[in-house]
Amino acid sequence: MKELLTGNQALALGALQAGVEVVTGYPGTPSTGALTSLLKMTLPGRHIEWSVNEKVAFEIATGASWAGKRALCTMKMSGVNVAYDSLISVAYSGCIGGLVIYVADDPGVSAGMAEQDTRGYALMSDLPLLEPSSVAEAYRLIQTAFELSERVGTPVFFRLVTALSQSKSPVEVAPPPPPPEREPRLVRDITRFTKAGAAICQQQHRDLLARLERAGQVIREMGLNRLEPAAEPGGVGVIASGVAVAYLDEVIAGADLPTPPSVLRVAAPHPFPEEEVRALLRHCETVLVLEELEPHLERGVYVTAQRMGFTGRIVGKLDGTLSRIGEYTVAEVRRGLREAGIPLPESPPPVQADHLAAARPITVCAGCPHRGTYMAINQALKNRRLKRDEVLVTGDIGCTILGMNPPFNTVWTEIAMGASLGLAQGYVRGGVRTPVIASIGDSTFFHAGMPGLVNAIQHQCDLTLIVMDNGWT
Repeated sequence: MKELLTGNQALALGALQAGVEVVTGYPGTPSTGALTSLLKMTLPGRHIEWSVNEKVAFEIATGASWAGKRALCTMKMSGVNVAYDSLISVAYSGCIGGLVIYVADDPGVSAGMAEQDTRGYALMSDLPLLEPSSVAEAYRLIQTAFELSERVGTPVFFRLVTALSQSKSPVEVAPPPPPPEREPRLVRDITRFTKAGAAICQQQHRDLLARLERAGQVIREMGLNRLEPAAEPGGVGVIASGVAVAYLDEVIAGADLPTPPSVLRVAAPHPFPEEEVRALLRHCETVLVLEELEPHLERGVYVTAQRMGFTGRIVGKLDGTLSRIGEYTVAEVRRGLREAGIPLPESPPPVQADHLAAARPITVCAGCPHRGTYMAINQALKNRRLKRDEVLVTGDIGCTILGMNPPFNTVWTEIAMGASLGLAQGYVRGGVRTPVIASIGDSTFFHAGMPGLVNAIQHQCDLTLIVMDNGWT
């Protein structure tokens, strides 16, 4: 049966097909839709929840995995920062039931925050990472992620980007089966599930590295990274990962190329697909690397090329052809191919319509009570004969930050979940003499704001905290 699904929905249905029994997460665009779609379904025998923050969500998923169940934890890229204290420890211990961490990155920053590349966390944690190139592949590949996790005994990262998580595409799906009948397990092993001493930690580190090597072997057996060499040696080879694969296919399909390039389609960028890259370097004279954000694959290609004595050219971000900033489109892929020597005509100049659009600053939704809060803050300052540029109002993540825009122009700063309280205290300790106000949403307060409030009370810091509840999140 075919359904029109977003990448988030396809991932969620694929996880059900894989037998996931516990799903946790914290909302944050572009990943929110995965867990939201599951909450709308009637799923007896499965537990689905929004947790108080990403760290807690991951810890719940870990406990379920250590009890032998398959578990999925969902978050946006910024959430990995919150969860990482526990995540790196669990990476050392490994898992029992399949444990998958779904992270949605945001090249182009359409949902705010940083252009953070989750592949760097996979590299730092020595954990495998899978990345589909289409919505349909997300449905299939998430099932592979659970299989890989259980076969190797390791958590697995699963990465989407905004363009895939929010896009819609027809996907062939099967009705979700009932959850598997797995009895919970209790495994007592302090050498695996604690960090009590250097000897235990170092052995766990050895085990982690061995699992990563084993994951690479399983990935090769599964054929997740597909090399399609051109009929004749020499010429151009392209290494593409994630959504760049789809754009590459679009360009090649629309071009009348006498000799199509060799292509390595990478669905598992970590561990680095060295065997496939070596085969491509032996076959080609020039290699183009297409990956959004950081040049993780490209750096691996340079290292492999140096070890092989490859004397050809490598085109990508590190030679300045492509940027580490923003999301890819067909235009970036065409630019890379032309620079690598593929005879493509110049792209027509993009239509610049921005200057025709009316200014539309992002503001709160109609009827949102945050509107009245900002107006009350501004009126209070006016009543005390204070100007808005004399009174600092720190902001926080979520809708509350919209007070920075017209018509309010109230909020000054935004850093991270819960940071408004710590930042406000820093301004007070820095000697600011006018009132200092910290504003924070209620869910952000529970997520990460309470420690800052405890600190302010302990050290008797003179500030005003406004917790804003819009009755939604």
